[in-house]
Amino acid sequence: MDKSLESFTTPKDYKRQSHEYEDLWGPDGWLLFVACDSGKDLAMKVKKEYINFLKKKESNMDVLLLDGNMTRYFEDHTTIPRLPSHVANSNAFVFQNATENISGRTPGENFNQLLQMVRTLKVHGASNINVVMPYLTHPRQEKPSFMQREATLAKLDADLLKTAGTNTILTYHPHSLATQGFYEPEIRFVYLSGLDLFMDVFKEEKNKDNVIVFSTDAGGVDFTKPYSDFMGIEYGVTIKHRAKQKKTDTLGLAGEIQGKSKAIIIDDETATLGSFIGTTERLVEDHRFHEIYWGVSHMKLKEDCIGRLKKANKEYNVKEVHITDTIAQTKKLLDLDFIISHSIAERFARTINRMHYGKSVSQIFYKPD
Repeated sequence: MDKSLESFTTPKDYKRQSHEYEDLWGPDGWLLFVACDSGKDLAMKVKKEYINFLKKKESNMDVLLLDGNMTRYFEDHTTIPRLPSHVANSNAFVFQNATENISGRTPGENFNQLLQMVRTLKVHGASNINVVMPYLTHPRQEKPSFMQREATLAKLDADLLKTAGTNTILTYHPHSLATQGFYEPEIRFVYLSGLDLFMDVFKEEKNKDNVIVFSTDAGGVDFTKPYSDFMGIEYGVTIKHRAKQKKTDTLGLAGEIQGKSKAIIIDDETATLGSFIGTTERLVEDHRFHEIYWGVSHMKLKEDCIGRLKKANKEYNVKEVHITDTIAQTKKLLDLDFIISHSIAERFARTINRMHYGKSVSQIFYKPD
């Protein structure tokens, strides 16, 4: 048969032939994982958890992961992604950690690489593109600072992802839900609240009269209030004033503190530990708390601030610091014996499975009444 004729597909041929990725198909195409340079570790962890779930359900399906060095770096410092294989009709999940403490690249450089990858997938026929970015770029720039000549950079990030060709974004414990409005309606905004993980971490403290959960500022009450309701413990809030970019003044604590001796302090992120230390000092020095536990969804701490962590552990009764792998950490931090890191990979694997097959995500995670 003529080769040109042999390669031509009729409707009958299409129905008869098995698709190359037949077992991977969902409503938006066949399942594909794509890892940018700083998203490889998370992508591999999520793929492993996804396949573990499949095996438990007696499925031998595999997930294709493109994780080679797809972004090429040139001598003039320009970059371009080059896909190693066919991606047309895929439902692609693109992993990238814009903020990380390993490679030396800035969040801006990692974010630019993500934009290039999304556009490359779009150009080459991906049906649906889902950005998996656990920690958003510029999460604190959802509004300009009071009376400052600033732009709303979180809105700029959303606009750039729209222009690149993103259909959905999946993230973890966003700093402000106001950010969601910047993406809609062009981009579906899917987020995991972080509540479930800390419920599991501190489940032994449930319904204990001597325990209180603290938010490091008024903005965190939307998180700590439903958390305290589920846990059956009191909640409090730190009253503070951010005098400068890297300086926070703790003015006082609000909450039913009397009779309490153990505190869980939770926040979505920290870069300097200022808010955590301010709250902890007040609890220990003014109220003689014996045990303090910290929970941080996004640990942005640099190595030169690790000394502050050690001091909190040694002098302020901070027994454990629970973090996640939304931001890749250095060995120096992870080797501290009071640092406990929890992976979000299993939760993301379940979420991606629900997204791929068009099912509700909220049904499998805790949702306050």
